[in-house]
Amino acid sequence: MDRKDFFYANGKEQIGPISFEELKKLNLDGNTLIWYDELNEWTKINSIPEIYDMLEKKKSPPPLPNKEENINKTDISGEVKLIKEKNKILEPIKPTQKILQRLLIWTGINILALITSYAEIPFFSNNSPKTDEFWPFVSIIQHRRFLRWGLPDECWDFNGLFYSYDWTEFLVYVGGAYLIFIIIRLSNKDELKTSA
Repeated sequence: MDRKDFFYANGKEQIGPISFEELKKLNLDGNTLIWYDELNEWTKINSIPEIYDMLEKKKSPPPLPNKEENINKTDISGEVKLIKEKNKILEPIKPTQKILQRLLIWTGINILALITSYAEIPFFSNNSPKTDEFWPFVSIIQHRRFLRWGLPDECWDFNGLFYSYDWTEFLVYVGGAYLIFIIIRLSNKDELKTSA
């Protein structure tokens, strides 16, 4: 090996002749093409094990660590994979599935009450809501005296289930439920911190 003249290709150029000792010091890549007397054509160095194993391998540094904790690049696909961080503001008040269902049912009942109140459906409301009174503290059944055929008579008048239910009641009942939920969740969070 030491007495042979070697040639290698550097891009489009042919460099040589050089000795095997000079070839070893060049730190050539395994895909570099070489030629010497015993070869019929240019050949990659890594295809000739007796030469490739004796060459000084080019060492490259390992990849730099990723400083961004949120973004990791996968080696196989090259796609960017995002790791979601928890929202520090909304996480403490995030409802469980059961509580969320109850809040939605409560909101739905109040929306139904609001719609039926304004729709003036006789069972729910005999006329448009009265905004001067707060439901349910208004009497939905009123006692009324009137004269029939000249005689005093008593009559019970049913005004409807959601009589006087309007936007103010809706905001108080629905908004109040959500506000109470948030206050309870935040107070529980503080208790967990102090006990830990």
